[in-house]
Amino acid sequence: MLKTGSLYAPKSQKNMKTISCNPKRIFLLTSFVLTSVTMFAQSYSISGRLIDAQDSIIPVASIILTNQSDSAFIQGTISNMDGFFTLNNVQNGKYLMFIQHLLYKKKSISVEVSSTLQLGNIFLQKKENELGEVSVKASRPVVKMKDNVLSYDAAAIGEKYVRSNALEMLGDIPGVLLKDEGVQLLGAGKLSIAINGKPTTLTMDQVLTMLKAMPNTNIKEIQVMYAPPAKYNVKGALINIILNKSEKEELSGVVTAGYEQRRKPGANGSINLQFSKGKWETGFLYSGEYAKNKMGYEIDINHNYHDTLYYIEQDMDFRNNSQEHTIQFNTSYNLNKKQQLSLVYTGSFSETDGNNYTNATFSTDETAYTESDILKDNDDENLHNAKLDYSLNGNFNVGLDYTHYNGPSTQTYQSIVDETTKNYQTKSNQTINKWMGYFDHSLSFDNDWSVNYGANYSHSDNNNYYHYLNKTGNEYIPDASQSTINKFKETATAGFFGFSKQFSPMFSIDFSLKGEYSQMEKDSLQNTEKLWNNFRLYPSANLSFTADSNANHIFQLSLKSYATYPTYWEMSPATWYTNQYMLVQGNPELRPSQTYDASLNYIFCRKYVAVVSYNYCSKMISQIPFASEETFNTIARNENLDYSSELTAALVLPFNLGSRVTINPTIGVFHRVMKRDGAGEQSFNRSANTFIFQYDNSVLLSKKHNIKFNLSGYYYSHIIQTIYDIDHVYDVSCALSCPLLKKKAELAVKVKDIFRSNGPVSRINFNNQQSVYRMHWDSRMLLLTFKYNFGKALKAKKVEVDDSRFKRLQ
Repeated sequence: MLKTGSLYAPKSQKNMKTISCNPKRIFLLTSFVLTSVTMFAQSYSISGRLIDAQDSIIPVASIILTNQSDSAFIQGTISNMDGFFTLNNVQNGKYLMFIQHLLYKKKSISVEVSSTLQLGNIFLQKKENELGEVSVKASRPVVKMKDNVLSYDAAAIGEKYVRSNALEMLGDIPGVLLKDEGVQLLGAGKLSIAINGKPTTLTMDQVLTMLKAMPNTNIKEIQVMYAPPAKYNVKGALINIILNKSEKEELSGVVTAGYEQRRKPGANGSINLQFSKGKWETGFLYSGEYAKNKMGYEIDINHNYHDTLYYIEQDMDFRNNSQEHTIQFNTSYNLNKKQQLSLVYTGSFSETDGNNYTNATFSTDETAYTESDILKDNDDENLHNAKLDYSLNGNFNVGLDYTHYNGPSTQTYQSIVDETTKNYQTKSNQTINKWMGYFDHSLSFDNDWSVNYGANYSHSDNNNYYHYLNKTGNEYIPDASQSTINKFKETATAGFFGFSKQFSPMFSIDFSLKGEYSQMEKDSLQNTEKLWNNFRLYPSANLSFTADSNANHIFQLSLKSYATYPTYWEMSPATWYTNQYMLVQGNPELRPSQTYDASLNYIFCRKYVAVVSYNYCSKMISQIPFASEETFNTIARNENLDYSSELTAALVLPFNLGSRVTINPTIGVFHRVMKRDGAGEQSFNRSANTFIFQYDNSVLLSKKHNIKFNLSGYYYSHIIQTIYDIDHVYDVSCALSCPLLKKKAELAVKVKDIFRSNGPVSRINFNNQQSVYRMHWDSRMLLLTFKYNFGKALKAKKVEVDDSRFKRLQ
């Protein structure tokens, strides 16, 4: 729904006093510069932001730094139009910093410098009875626009909230919803995340894992694009995260350690390092998490089978222990001022051991019997990705990306129906080798025109097998009739061309067209089948109009088209068992879907956002459960719908209550339609309206010590998903943070889902199917996090590897 890009800032403010230049002032500023240049010892920087009690920014204030022992002048600067200031090249020592402005009382601050200092917000008190006829009140814009991109300043939007990592900061962006550690952009059918605009190949889950490991202080800017140009090589909307640059000749980083308490304890931690010297820049990132989770289902199903109505009651208890480790190493070398060569390696390793228990009762009007199932599940996944990239002037990029993925899984079952015991086992594995080559080139012209073009080619070999084994005696014997071996070969060749034009300071447009030729071939038991052989065109366009010179009214229309391909496991003719009665099946007949998105964004007063969007998806891929008439099972299988459409309207209205309280609510409603013409129980045409409310409330408990309290949550009303009806869910969470060790460290305490209210209840009351699914999980969690910063805020480059189509079905 929202798009981001660079911010449009007004060049002048009405009634703002100007400061004239005179020889004395020029001499003083020249002295500042000469003093700075003569400093040769190890030095640091001091930065902050000036605001008043009404949270208005204070531009053009003088900041003077003096020696604490003898009051000798060190250096000075002035705050910029956004209220920020930075004093560079400050040596170790104790200093007094004086802040002066015509409209505010003079303020002095004692600082001790042993590392880079980020002072955050500094509050100045207005003078009374002075210059009463003139006021300077410049509200810092939350969003700006440049080159058809809406952009959010990370420091401006995130400083008031308790944010431990980069993922949590995304929730501060208007229109971006965080739910169950997933990210949703209101009005966007599909969302991707990029780092520094680089093409991404990690799955969304892997990107989110990396963002959880990245400190929020790394982020400089967040861009949201509903229709990103083809050069980004993504489908759907895009959130592009711009990272801060690291200081030269300085090791910097962030170390975090966290304790999690659900019903069982867990832990997480990360280390993020960056070092630059000369032409080299190197980074290292590690994150690890260990968790014990519990989830339960209460399921009631009425199943009409062979003219007999069965009443089925199931209680499921899923318990698992999981650990996940992510490593990334990146290095770049500046060949000269224009050329850079970079190499990134990403490794992801996870293991899950689970024990799932089911107790069920099957009854009719005449008979009844019981079933008890025990499932032991072990999943291992490992991924290795390497990416080599060459950049010239930032306008020409060429690169090569390679991914190896392996995911073996073993499930062992014991099923007892009355007094009859059945033991069986399933084993599956998937091995992926995928590589991609790409290049893109951008050209700019003096008449506000720019042109970009490029191409990419990818090839993927996927080998997956699924074996079903019955236990006879002490051995598991394969059952060939239920086992499958499939090999998929997929290639895609794409080229794109785009242009942008700034017709006036008020109006601009960008357009791009991508053509992609894709092929998919399946080899099953030496029977080769071509699944598709398609050529598709994907246009995207953005039109932006700024109605006034102060950018108080910005309009943007975005149009986008893209295709979504089914995963490899979704197309495999395999069956996964939850228990003897409930199954998940692959569907070899699945085909790609085609989506068309349109959104209109209105940003007013540079902080409020209104969005209207429409999304239409032909042949949408979605899971449908049905009570089988052929076997006594409930089977869930992904199918192609005829279409799905969604009309969304949303409003973001942030506001302040005094100088200490900030409230950021998002209100939205969407109308969803889902239609499928199929046989019997799988044919439907449904629609529903859903109301969404999300809020973030921040209270500054102590200005002096920067102690913050947050209260946040969301509410979703009734939602439809194929033949499901999902009851309303809501979540209330809170957090408290306190800086430590001279603001180099932070201790945060969070409680998520205080009322354990976001476990949904799903119902099916459609045709001859009636069922209720009640989910209970460990959503309430106490999280204690300690974060320590050393050096300057860290830059952590990341490359994303798209394995979203690798995973097996759940």
